[in-house]
Amino acid sequence: MTAPPRQRHIPELLEIHADELAFMWGQRRAAVHDQRHTLRSFIDLNERLEAHAQGLLAVPAALPRLLGRRLTAATERDDAFAAAHGLLRLGDPVLSARVVEVFGGASGARLTGIADALGSTTLSGTAPALGALLDTAAPALAVAAATVLAQQNLLDALHPRLTALLLDDDDRVATPAWRVVALVDGRRAGRQGAAPPARPYKPALSRPDPALRSAAWLAGTWTAQPWLARGLRASAAQGEPVALGWLAATGAPDAWPLLQAAAAREPVAAAAAGLLGRFGHPAAIELLVAWTVLYVPVLVV
Repeated sequence: MTAPPRQRHIPELLEIHADELAFMWGQRRAAVHDQRHTLRSFIDLNERLEAHAQGLLAVPAALPRLLGRRLTAATERDDAFAAAHGLLRLGDPVLSARVVEVFGGASGARLTGIADALGSTTLSGTAPALGALLDTAAPALAVAAATVLAQQNLLDALHPRLTALLLDDDDRVATPAWRVVALVDGRRAGRQGAAPPARPYKPALSRPDPALRSAAWLAGTWTAQPWLARGLRASAAQGEPVALGWLAATGAPDAWPLLQAAAAREPVAAAAAGLLGRFGHPAAIELLVAWTVLYVPVLVV
């Protein structure tokens, strides 16, 4: 009787690396918008994430089965990312094509997680398949494919499907489509020295969803729209909270009266302080110091 081949790794350790890779990706995603993180701590997160990826790649022969099973079973964004990322890092075109195949049938958190992996890892020849999804897939999948291609600098800013996605009735489609515009239009203007393409900013900024409006303001900011400062002031003067936030981030010193009035109306001191802190103008310092005295607990040692 032939003895089974000797196992040269501990499967449980690979499972731990995959779990930790998923956890660290969630931490990294959160850190991007967390003001408590410094550049050094963000770099540390990246290094820890890469350490767990290398832990998986130490046993490449075991990954197709292990991560393939995890990929098809994943229901959380970060779990889907970890499985797809590990498979893509192997650089095998067949496995990469399998990841895109699963991506093409995914939805919800699993779709987003696989998109995270595809957007941050070498595509190994899968760009044509992603382009086909952008052309023909349902809007939620098409905008995920557009996001990946934009992150890889492979999306034509003039692609006809992109305009349709910007105007999609579903905010969950239109919002990421506007984030794609911020990427591709900014690059196009910087590379070619040309004005960005005309985009349907006005209907987007009239939509009720604040995340969608914020994404449209983001695109307008990164592409230096000539109407941006005027539009922000007009919307902020009407008390529109998303516009106030972007005015604070981008406004000139003459925006101070609008922001001061908005902060005075804000019932939550922390939110008002955040608005003025985002503006970063010296005129706000006295008010911020006064709030610190009133609202920050004194620690007695």
